[in-house]
Amino acid sequence: MTDNLPKIYAFYDKKYETPHGGPVVAITAEGKLLAGHFSSSEDFACADISTKYKEENFYYVEYPGGYKFVYVSGSGNGDKDFLEAKEKYHAKKEEKEKEKIEKKVKDKLKNPEFTYADLQKTDRDWQFTLQWGAKGLGFGEFTFFYKDGKLMLDNECMSKSFVKKALCAMVDNCESVD
Repeated sequence: MTDNLPKIYAFYDKKYETPHGGPVVAITAEGKLLAGHFSSSEDFACADISTKYKEENFYYVEYPGGYKFVYVSGSGNGDKDFLEAKEKYHAKKEEKEKEKIEKKVKDKLKNPEFTYADLQKTDRDWQFTLQWGAKGLGFGEFTFFYKDGKLMLDNECMSKSFVKKALCAMVDNCESVD
């Protein structure tokens, strides 16, 4: 009797389809990705995701006591459990993408590749602005000024470490006058 067995939902994910095909995925009811394949078309998706290799190496590993394999074609509008699993899967996938992007940005912040870092004089006495641009991060400016006899920094929410790297880039771009 397969009614009590956990379900594995497989579907061709039109959300990420390209002109060359799209991903077909197999997920648990909790939205966990078990297996995936890039299919040349939706017509081949079910065969691509239900291979013996995937059964032995992914599906039975997750559910050694057995499972019910459910391939959902089209939008799957009628299956509430499938739609919930698909929504969880997409949420997890988007969270992973967000984490990947955040890691990339953190790496770029640690080791910025400045395209420019130039000093700009402002209209106020005892104030200057460092304008900067860095690949993958964009651009900005840091303003240094005195307030109540204390040197202040408007850092646009960037870390002091990043500001120091921008200052070093500016110094590296300077022509020394001995």
